[in-house]
Amino acid sequence: MKVHATPSSSPRPAVSTARAEDGFTLIEVLAALVILAVGLLSVEALGIGASRSVTFADRQSEYAVASSAALESALQALRSDSMPDQWCHSGALAGGATLSRAIDVSDPKLVRVTVRATPDSAGTGVVPDAFEISSSAYLPNGISGTPTGSPCP
Repeated sequence: MKVHATPSSSPRPAVSTARAEDGFTLIEVLAALVILAVGLLSVEALGIGASRSVTFADRQSEYAVASSAALESALQALRSDSMPDQWCHSGALAGGATLSRAIDVSDPKLVRVTVRATPDSAGTGVVPDAFEISSSAYLPNGISGTPTGSPCP
């Protein structure tokens, strides 16, 4: 007995419309590169900001050391019953900063000494913040005379 197969409507293999997930498209690669570039620029901006902060802190530390030394020398002179000088030294510190010392003897028993470091603003157009410290010395017997020299305006 021979069986003949009749052509049946056998299902055709389904054609896959889904794309193979073997790689990335050009748009995905470009989007990833843009995100990476923005991240790297952000890291660079942080580095530049940190560098500026370190430079500013270094300069402020130098101003503090120089101002403290000038203040202490004036207070030592006052404790030795000697009138310290007032002065203005332009370009005395890094970056052309000016260091100034002023003596206030409006009350001869309570003398106030103020030292100010002012950064040079030449060429920047920005008025920089000055570093200023002051201290008073109580002199029970008072002090006579006026300080010589003049501080920066």
